[in-house]
Amino acid sequence: ADKLATWVRVDIGAFAGHIALTGILSWLACGYLAGFVTGTRLDMVPRPTPPKLSIGTAAIALGLVDLLFGAFALVQVQAFVGGAAFVEATPGLSYASYAREGFFQLVVAVALGLPWLLLVDGLLGDSEPTARWTFRALAGVQLVLLLAIAGAAVSRLGAYVNAYGITEDRFVAVAALGWFALLIVGFGATVLRERRSAFVTLAVTTAFLWVGGLQIANPAQRSALNLLDRGMVVPTPADGQAVPPGAGIDAYYLARLGADAAPVLVERLAELPFPGRCIVARSLLNQWGEGRPADWRSWNGAEARAREAIRAGAAALGAAAPEGIESRCVPDPGPAG
Repeated sequence: ADKLATWVRVDIGAFAGHIALTGILSWLACGYLAGFVTGTRLDMVPRPTPPKLSIGTAAIALGLVDLLFGAFALVQVQAFVGGAAFVEATPGLSYASYAREGFFQLVVAVALGLPWLLLVDGLLGDSEPTARWTFRALAGVQLVLLLAIAGAAVSRLGAYVNAYGITEDRFVAVAALGWFALLIVGFGATVLRERRSAFVTLAVTTAFLWVGGLQIANPAQRSALNLLDRGMVVPTPADGQAVPPGAGIDAYYLARLGADAAPVLVERLAELPFPGRCIVARSLLNQWGEGRPADWRSWNGAEARAREAIRAGAAALGAAAPEGIESRCVPDPGPAG
């Protein structure tokens, strides 16, 4: 009876809320699709006249933004090309701040730059050829500057990855940079050639492909493999003392990577030094061990593979993280005195 209750456990309030929200969204979506397919129009609703923008005003605004981006690129040129040498030569600058600053600058630039250009293009409408060519020239300069910022962010993240290895967040950030660069190039190939609707299609299609590609690439598994491989490379310390393999691996981070990384962690558990081996093994057992039954409502392929790997490696995991209090995962201080 207890097992049956866990399978059919339903929160009536949450279930009713989900049904209501799903019904409202489905009604709106079906109404929109029906109107789109049948050509339904609400003629009694007055349509406001869209505003228009003169080419003189647009040229001034676009020129000022071009100058802003150009000044930004000139000021940051040393940081763009310096990479690791720039970080090491700048007092108080860490790889983390170097990479994050560049990445978020790119995100802000693209998030503001491309919608801004789309807005100006829409407000210009079907202007005369001279106005269109002026827009293309100024917008083209802005796209080139955005690509330069994208290249700078790649350089920053590259220095970060070379110093600390690839993590799941860094992998996704690099993939996002590639998608942003594709959108910038796609804008030039579509909107600047009077093919505005093609840009929307490109953006939506590549967004779905980007998400699907991330699922196939499996960032969590790649991160675990990269960090384990880097941890097995023993550094040469300045004082000449031996450094154990894996001493620089963040076991707590590995334990948080999720089901996608679980098979790799089980397979290479023996390579981790104590107490990292214990921390990872305990986390895997707590999340997908025999004591944590699966819930059919949250089933997915990654979790199924994780449970299978942990079931196969249960003996090694149990030996690495014996039953007991959490203090078993701290290093043995040795005899007193």
